[in-house]
Amino acid sequence: DWPTEELGQQFASYSPEKIRSDIERVQAELESGSFEDAKENWLERLRTDEEAVRAVNDLDNAIKRNRGAVPQESYSTFRSALRVAQVWITTAQAAQAIPLEPELFDIVVIDEASQCTLTNLLPLMFRGRTLAVIGDEHQLPAIPTIRANEEAALAKKHNVEEHLQLLGHAENDVYKTAVESLPRRRADVVMLAEHFRSHPQIIGFSNRHIYLQQLKLKKNPDQGSAKPVASGIYREHVLGQAGRGPDDRSWQNRAEAAAVVEKIRELRQGNGRSMSLGVVTPFAAQKDLLRNLLQKEGLVSDVLIDTAYGFQGDEKDVILFSPVVAKGITSGASRWVESPPNLINVALTRAREALYVICDFDYCKQQDGILRKLAVYCDEI
Repeated sequence: DWPTEELGQQFASYSPEKIRSDIERVQAELESGSFEDAKENWLERLRTDEEAVRAVNDLDNAIKRNRGAVPQESYSTFRSALRVAQVWITTAQAAQAIPLEPELFDIVVIDEASQCTLTNLLPLMFRGRTLAVIGDEHQLPAIPTIRANEEAALAKKHNVEEHLQLLGHAENDVYKTAVESLPRRRADVVMLAEHFRSHPQIIGFSNRHIYLQQLKLKKNPDQGSAKPVASGIYREHVLGQAGRGPDDRSWQNRAEAAAVVEKIRELRQGNGRSMSLGVVTPFAAQKDLLRNLLQKEGLVSDVLIDTAYGFQGDEKDVILFSPVVAKGITSGASRWVESPPNLINVALTRAREALYVICDFDYCKQQDGILRKLAVYCDEI
């Protein structure tokens, strides 16, 4: 007779779940050990490299005296300070605190690269030996300061038309240029596939329709069970009317705005008082209308209200999405909301725990693109 019980106990230690758990434990230990080693080495430099520590203080004083910029006579001081202050964080517009010298850093890391124009980032790239570009082509693109036809005319005038696709400004960004510069283009891009921020129902929409099921949804949906507001994605149908905003600019939907305000009042009066709230809308006129209505209710200080462009990089426990698209809106305006789908992707994925989609679902289902898919997805969920 086979000792099945004993064999089962032996093989249990080789179950995929246990092996996966052991691997994750070892990886965590290696990560922690590497960090502690680096930290100890840095502390040792602080204890022994007195020249570098003095350089940090001198550099700080020089930058303050020079209104945030490092004077050229302090460039050598900066290099000395780098021995103990090795990580510098800046925006492209505030890089004057870092000397404009080649290969000053071992590596320059550019985050949110799809929002960065190449021309703005060139001075920072010049300062590094190597370059790491982190971005997402499905987030909102960079906003150019020159039209494509104007840039094309300049390129023709100076006989550099062949470089526009790779190094242009108007319809380009750092992420696109970085991808095109890789030996195998997209095949060499490292996909950061693990998603931890949003509830699986929320990110599930973008994973299905934007990222083509490439994401690994790592957030445990049961984590939200202890939250004061139920987690997931929720729909609220509003039979509204879209109209032009003040001065005939942008678009707004008063019925939809009123429903958003009512939902916020409900959340604030109920168990959602401790949770952070945000309202995302594609249109500036709707944003202004919502702010005015919430101001009258005394709720505006508790809620971040902005367009998707204002929300990129931010996140809230609860997001309310007001697309405005309803009867009365022009086909051009509704297409602008949907194409490309980056705007809706950013709007929805700002939510950590709960997402409320408040709109005319019947009208949105008549659209041709991502808004129709969102309305159908909300029905399915």
